[in-house]
Amino acid sequence: GTGVGKGREGAAVILENFLLGRKRAVWFTCNTDLAVDAKRDLRDIGAVDIPLLSLTSAGYGDLAESFDEGVLVVTYSVLVASSGGATRFDQLMKWLTPAFDGVLLFDEAHKAKGAAHGQPVGTSVVQLQASLPNARVMYLS
Repeated sequence: GTGVGKGREGAAVILENFLLGRKRAVWFTCNTDLAVDAKRDLRDIGAVDIPLLSLTSAGYGDLAESFDEGVLVVTYSVLVASSGGATRFDQLMKWLTPAFDGVLLFDEAHKAKGAAHGQPVGTSVVQLQASLPNARVMYLS
């Protein structure tokens, strides 16, 4: 439920993996306002040095050029967005690389349902996990 500390638990998992050398993580959430909550949760557990970037504020170019390590906050709607033939999904996959073994944190995970019915968000979430078999996946809802 609300207010029980799920965000801090997720932040702690990201911090532990960061300290173990897994310097990239993705925090999926419902809306960009929750990026503020993610930043607060990281700060509150002492992870003030982990950079955080909302994919919404980034262009469609190569993320690694300007954001080499940290937590990328991605809304479920941005995950399925595209512009001029470029997709956020492909951009994210390029940043993560096939060898990615960091954290994929699905906050409000119930919003990512629908894969069985061909809904774009659910399908993308399943495809992402299938493409990154070494990822540490965490569901919060």
